[in-house]
Amino acid sequence: MRIFLLSLASLMFLGCAKDSGTSTGNPLVALKFDSFTSTLALKTGDVGTEAVSSLKLCFKRLRFKLANTTAEDEVDFYLGDVTISNLGTDLGSINLPIGTYDRVEFDLDEDCPSTKSIQLVNSSGSFSTTDRISIRFDGTFTHTGSSDVLGMSIQQIVDSLNTVTNSSQLKAKAEGASGSF
Repeated sequence: MRIFLLSLASLMFLGCAKDSGTSTGNPLVALKFDSFTSTLALKTGDVGTEAVSSLKLCFKRLRFKLANTTAEDEVDFYLGDVTISNLGTDLGSINLPIGTYDRVEFDLDEDCPSTKSIQLVNSSGSFSTTDRISIRFDGTFTHTGSSDVLGMSIQQIVDSLNTVTNSSQLKAKAEGASGSF
């Protein structure tokens, strides 16, 4: 009886140990905002003055849109308040199914310690909002199953935020421009 139970336990162990997945797990895609410039050109066009000197975003959700389809992959993406640097900003990594994507959208929300979805300081002053805001990036990104880095240009959005002169404009300015990758 002892041999039978030992044999049965061995068979159960071997059956459960069978690996039908990948040995490396799901590869991650590292997300980052590329560097940007933050100046407004003066009328001469030769010299610029600093416009956006501080930008902080509160990330709530992330959506990847598959190319040539209406399907999307939605991921809760809570990072808290993130200061966006003109030198580039690493945003973290996510698991993403293999595929070709043509849009990435971030939902910004006030659910952060600051209670603000966007905090901005530009040459016109300091502004913030609690509005839910979606910022969008368009391009083509093919995730092949290897660990990839997706760099996104936030320049167009920053250029739009350069022109904010009161807090009520933040949502329209942020959503009215799109970044690229």
